[in-house]
Amino acid sequence: MAKAKLLVHLHLYYPEQINFMLKKLRNITNCEWDLYITYCNIDEITKNRILKFKSDAHLIKVENRGYDILPFINIIRDVNLDEYDYILKIHTKNKQKKLYLGNYHKSGYWWRNQLINALLNNKRRFRQNLSIFKKNPNIGMICRDIFLWSTITKCNWPEDTYLLDDELKRLNFKSNYKYYCAGTMFMARSKIYKFLQNSNIDESRFPQSGKTMTTGTIAHVYERIFTIAVDEYGFKIFTVKNYYEITLLFLKRIFSFIFSIKNIKENNGKIKQLKILGLSFKLYKKKN
Repeated sequence: MAKAKLLVHLHLYYPEQINFMLKKLRNITNCEWDLYITYCNIDEITKNRILKFKSDAHLIKVENRGYDILPFINIIRDVNLDEYDYILKIHTKNKQKKLYLGNYHKSGYWWRNQLINALLNNKRRFRQNLSIFKKNPNIGMICRDIFLWSTITKCNWPEDTYLLDDELKRLNFKSNYKYYCAGTMFMARSKIYKFLQNSNIDESRFPQSGKTMTTGTIAHVYERIFTIAVDEYGFKIFTVKNYYEITLLFLKRIFSFIFSIKNIKENNGKIKQLKILGLSFKLYKKKN
């Protein structure tokens, strides 16, 4: 039986992360694969490091436009998707000072690592993902569970509402799926993205990329559409859980129930509150 063939797209916006990325890419196994790396600016040392790792890697310089989204769209439009069974999409992400994601309070490269490790944590994880696709023909995408976010929020961002609705209508999508892989790192069946080759996507609609937390761009709309397309073409999404993080969160909740101290506001002042086994005690009041 012929091995599956994989298209890997890495958008290397932060070239200083190349060692981390190559370390993760070494976990690709049990398949044939082509590597496409888009970048805005890298030096010769970095280029040589990549080519030493994979001599047939495609290195493509791009404008800083559309974040990691537009480079991915352009790669898909330039290749013969019929040659590939699956697509692996990853990219660099900068450090974060603070990230509040539900019950997770994190910093540094945690977001990046969570997304990539769901796909390439080790050779075993990657083989498991391949096996999920092979054994489950209804699965179209694999991503990290805690980053499958809803488009229905109190924020009512344009990319979740009218901008998204307008683009789905333009693409003639009928799906009502309301979730997307935030951070756009995933593994998926390649045939899902043939619509990117058939649709007329004007690059001028993608402005020069600004700060990561900018909202309301067409790039953010396609961040959602990449996942909605999975449902549009009749597939389901498999989410990878991080049981280590789940266990830590569970233990944190247990310990906070047993014992915790925190500041709370009360009558224009602050109360130092002690909790033991669910019982609350006020220690002192600090005036503003």
